[in-house]
Amino acid sequence: MTRQAGFYCVVQFRPDPFRGEGINVGVVVGAEGQPRLRVRFAESNERVARHFSGLFDPRRLTSAKAALARRLERVPANRV
Repeated sequence: MTRQAGFYCVVQFRPDPFRGEGINVGVVVGAEGQPRLRVRFAESNERVARHFSGLFDPRRLTSAKAALARRLERVPANRV
């Protein structure tokens, strides 16, 4: 395995940004020499539901995760 410089960014769901509480729902990874970013989100919203049961719509969160993944996967890694 070859070492490669890279970066990552954790994606959080935060229903109320003023409270400072959030749940990690995904990660974005990029590396030098790679043409695109890699995006991975949690397959379900179970963890979010356990912590923020009445504060989110599961369909909207699933849709938002899919839309963000599609958008970020189109971004060339060398443009970040």
